Amino acid sequence: MGRALTSWPINRSLGLLVGAQGATALLGLVTGKLIALYLSPDAVGNYNLGYVSLMLANTVLITPTLKSMRALLPIAPTDAVLRFHLRVMLLVYAGLLTGITVWGVLTANSLLAALAGLALVGQGFYALGLEYMNALARHRAFSRTQVLYSFVNALLIVLLVVSNQRQQTGLWVVLALLNGGFAVAMLMGLSPLRAAFRRNADADSISYWNPFWAYVRPLLGSAVCAWVINYVDRYFIERYGSSADVGYFSVGYSLGSKIVLLSMPVQAYLTPLVMQLKGGGQKPSSANPLLLRVFWLYVLVVGVICLLFFNLSAEVGTLVLSKSYEPAFRIAPVIAFAYLGMTARYILEVKLYAFSITRPIFSCYLVGAIVNVLLNCALTPAYGIWGAALATCLSAFCQSGLTLYVFLKTE
Repeated sequence: MGRALTSWPINRSLGLLVGAQGATALLGLVTGKLIALYLSPDAVGNYNLGYVSLMLANTVLITPTLKSMRALLPIAPTDAVLRFHLRVMLLVYAGLLTGITVWGVLTANSLLAALAGLALVGQGFYALGLEYMNALARHRAFSRTQVLYSFVNALLIVLLVVSNQRQQTGLWVVLALLNGGFAVAMLMGLSPLRAAFRRNADADSISYWNPFWAYVRPLLGSAVCAWVINYVDRYFIERYGSSADVGYFSVGYSLGSKIVLLSMPVQAYLTPLVMQLKGGGQKPSSANPLLLRVFWLYVLVVGVICLLFFNLSAEVGTLVLSKSYEPAFRIAPVIAFAYLGMTARYILEVKLYAFSITRPIFSCYLVGAIVNVLLNCALTPAYGIWGAALATCLSAFCQSGLTLYVFLKTE
């Protein structure tokens, strides 16, 4: 590809991605409705406090590794890239599982530790399979897998309700079975992933440690900041409120964050296109015309959707949640606006990640995390879950504005 991308080639692949996200959104709403009807805010809140701690390890250590793999796949031998990154993941998980085991023994929570460990490892290998399919533009398999994951999640929640296991342990069982099962399916179903576990003299002789570390090092700090931006508000809410308030906030956050499903097909479709530019030796700026056009169109369309959601939040909350979670109704539209800012930024980051421009990303995330914590300190004690939602929204738009500046300055 010898020139900049200026138009968006719309074809059947894009239709598959959009249709899959629509099905995923519908299944997510069904799951949320079941949780709101049959699980108490206390149970949901306690589960979420544990979940966000688990996500710290995944966000900081596994996500940057997968982004490195995605960046190398178009320009290096597939077997060697997969084998190297699988080894990194296995090394990371060995350390994490050791820590989880020690925690389970010291706190006499062996069952919860086992479930959390399975959920953590399973989530990583499930995400590995998705990244592999996305990087190689296997949109049909990518879409089918996402929809099936959401369907099985909803089915497991139904079984949880029917079996009357409605405490946080039941939610951990669901997550462990879901992630563990899909991890096995990924490893069994994708032959390149299976092959990466076998001995291979050619693949073993190739080391990507230097490019891996150069790519990942700035992302480690970014990942910590991303976790702060997305999850630290739960701890503020627990500190100044209760576990039930965490449950209200988490359910409202989950509903508002469904906006991310509108951006996922866009990101999944744009990523291989931009990676082609990198593989063809083009400059990063060659991706600007297309990405900026998509960025502003996305902001306009999703902004209108968020405004409609804001005006109809009570009706939507009653339909997809339940009256017992009424405090979440006010939170959801604010989080939706926050995710408008976040997901619009993701479109710009497609270029930055594809061309390994990771150092400026850290600066953007650091500013976003600092603003988020300062706003939570100021707003959550006074306004509770509403203040936490507002802090998330304002920090998201602050970070997105800075990302746009970096995007335009990167040639």
